[in-house]
Amino acid sequence: MNMPLNRTRPNGFTIVELLVVIVVIGILAAVITVAYNGIQKNATGALMKETVQSAGTKMKLANASTESYPTTLPSDLKSPAGIGLALTVVGTTSEFCINVTSQKYTDLQWHVDHTGVMETGLCSGEIIVASIIGDYASSSTPTTVSSAVTVNGTIGGFKLQTNEAWSSLTLSWDAVSGATKYEIQTRTTSADSWAVRTTSDGGGSYSPTYSGAATVTNNIPSSTTSLVWTSSITTPRTAGGTQEFRYRSFVGSTASEWSTATLTAPSGAAMATVPTLTVTPNTSWANATLAWSSPIGLGSPANIVYELQTRTSNAASWYSRDATDGGGSYDANYNGATTTTNNMPLSTLGLTWTSSLSVPKTTGLTYEYRIRVKSTISAAIYGPWTNFSLSVPAFALPSPTNFTVVPTSDFSSIALSWTAPSNFGTPDSILYDVQTRTNSSASWYARALSDGSGSYAGTYAGATLTSNNTPLTTTTATWTSSLSKPATGTTHEYRIRVRSTAASGIFSDWTTTTLSR
Repeated sequence: MNMPLNRTRPNGFTIVELLVVIVVIGILAAVITVAYNGIQKNATGALMKETVQSAGTKMKLANASTESYPTTLPSDLKSPAGIGLALTVVGTTSEFCINVTSQKYTDLQWHVDHTGVMETGLCSGEIIVASIIGDYASSSTPTTVSSAVTVNGTIGGFKLQTNEAWSSLTLSWDAVSGATKYEIQTRTTSADSWAVRTTSDGGGSYSPTYSGAATVTNNIPSSTTSLVWTSSITTPRTAGGTQEFRYRSFVGSTASEWSTATLTAPSGAAMATVPTLTVTPNTSWANATLAWSSPIGLGSPANIVYELQTRTSNAASWYSRDATDGGGSYDANYNGATTTTNNMPLSTLGLTWTSSLSVPKTTGLTYEYRIRVKSTISAAIYGPWTNFSLSVPAFALPSPTNFTVVPTSDFSSIALSWTAPSNFGTPDSILYDVQTRTNSSASWYARALSDGSGSYAGTYAGATLTSNNTPLTTTTATWTSSLSKPATGTTHEYRIRVRSTAASGIFSDWTTTTLSR
């Protein structure tokens, strides 16, 4: 008789069960991690938005006191860890744009501008590096524009490196074991003779054409693996121009193969851009203040200057600013020459022009202005132009108000009074014009106050005769001329405005009144 077997389950989990548990735990951990990361990312995003909105508010507060937005963020502004803020280049000082980024979540990007609107993504302008606050994401920082270039030779680690202004050239090469000397030569074109580097004085001079002689002064010691050239034939100086270089080593009297490299000057604007240019006329439009911002990341390398030009119309020739004496004079028609008297150092960020060509002087006329950085050494090395246009508005000045004409009881004279334009002050070259006429079809006559009498000049046609002008400190006048007051049964018209004596087209609208008898 067969007896049934008692089968008992062993203690513990099977391998399959353990694997199932591990998988479930892994899935739960992944879900929790994703959820946590999502929560953390959302929290970071909310903090970024709050930070950039706060920055925008502080920029508006700064503008309220200076009437222009700064190019750096307020000093009391703080940014949380892992988050960074940066201003970007905009068109004028009446606007701004701020980026906010996260180093951990680089896909989170917002910006706020002067309108107060926050949008996804970054501002369109380049970042103002000096304005960065906090941990701004490096991937969002643009590469600095530089005109310096590096050219590698064919062998031996031979390398050419220009400076920003292309005024000097650094040449370097790999040391050669057992070398007794090195030799470097250059020429401007393949048809020219090779000139040899002279190292006896460490300068940038050249010896005569090299013809294979082993003159000591034309050879570079074996302990040297780099040098700087500053001679006038170091680098090409015109757009598209080339300069050839070659290097070889000597072990005893045995020369190596030449290593060659060719350096070509750019054929277009190669340097950094001047981000902004503004032109602000004074009240009378007698002169203009020009201001601009430094090119981003350029620093202040030697032999690089600003060039500033203006012209009266699209068809006119450009004139260059002469900054040698700080005056408002202009040089003759500019044709690309690198005359130093037309250059301004990079430390200069503004000037006032007083020349007759500094601002437009008649209604509707537009002047153009432009600025760039350029090398004083090479005509081929310069930045793109940054432009600004200035037009004379129809009525550029504020009008006087409360203009009244009150006769004496017998109409022997009339008293005129008015209120000066508010917040106008007493700017130079600004005067009142007061005129009258007998009826709407008659010619206007201008009041002459030079002697305090009641005489009139002839028909007024916009001439800047000082005898017809009243200083801004005056807000009343008494006329006794026979033309100043209406005859019985007639009406006189009167009008007043402010205008510039420096520019015939700069004036306010007329304020008018009438007097009947």
